[in-house]
Amino acid sequence: MRVIVTGATGFIGGALVRALLARGDTPVALTRNVEKARKRLPPGVEAVQWDARDEGSWMEVFNSADGIVNLAGEPAFTKPWTARQKQRIRQSRIDVTEALVNAIGKANSRPSVLVNGSGMDYYGSQGSTVLTEESPSGNTFLAGVVREWEAAAMKAEEFGVRVVFIRTSIVLGRQGGVLPLASLPFRFFMGGVIGGKQWVSWIHIDDEVALIIYALTHDDIRGPINAAAPNPVPMSVFSKEIGRTLHRPVWAPVPTRVLRTVLGEQANVILGSIRVQPKVAQDAGYRFQYPELEAALHEALD
Repeated sequence: MRVIVTGATGFIGGALVRALLARGDTPVALTRNVEKARKRLPPGVEAVQWDARDEGSWMEVFNSADGIVNLAGEPAFTKPWTARQKQRIRQSRIDVTEALVNAIGKANSRPSVLVNGSGMDYYGSQGSTVLTEESPSGNTFLAGVVREWEAAAMKAEEFGVRVVFIRTSIVLGRQGGVLPLASLPFRFFMGGVIGGKQWVSWIHIDDEVALIIYALTHDDIRGPINAAAPNPVPMSVFSKEIGRTLHRPVWAPVPTRVLRTVLGEQANVILGSIRVQPKVAQDAGYRFQYPELEAALHEALD
């Protein structure tokens, strides 16, 4: 397959293009900075300048693509949530997706599938309720962003393109995501439980990438698919498992009032409880490589 990938230099995107290359596929990275991308991309990945206003620079790529994976988006937790940053988080997802769908509509030979980024934040915090792809959306800021993001991608169906939303949970891996930062206090014997009772949905990077490829190659999958291992855990268990994997103690819970003072609205996401099940993936026959947290953390942290 010839697969266009946005966000190809990110944590998930980088792992995806490596996996596509290993399969014998041809990943093509759409990027605003070709030179920078080429330094970060593995050999064999073509980098194409992406400017939605200049169709001549990329239309040929769309005409020759079998599928698209859209992972572009401003990181949600690297900066405080000012009004301006919230707008950047939203626009970085919606604008790119709308531009991609517009390009699909103009292509002479359209790709057959668009696998679009999404997130488990779609559900918002729902306590211990078990959430599947059929569960309702939440009313948080990020839930609203995800709904708009998915709606923008869904318009590709008007052009006969199959659309899949990858509702990604916390991704565990060596090269990025939240785990290197989350495990740092434990490495210095300072790790504690953040909250404790809230449910944590997670997925190993290998399963995240495999699910994206599964969605690309299985014509019967469309709409949302939860990218989450089948065994979510309470935060207390998640924290203790990090400590045990690193052979470090786990200290008393971090006071929630401290988190809210330091992080403001972002603390609601960290303290939120999202207990996701990957019903669509399992019903489709996908078998997780890392269904249990212990094995996933050992691979990602050892």
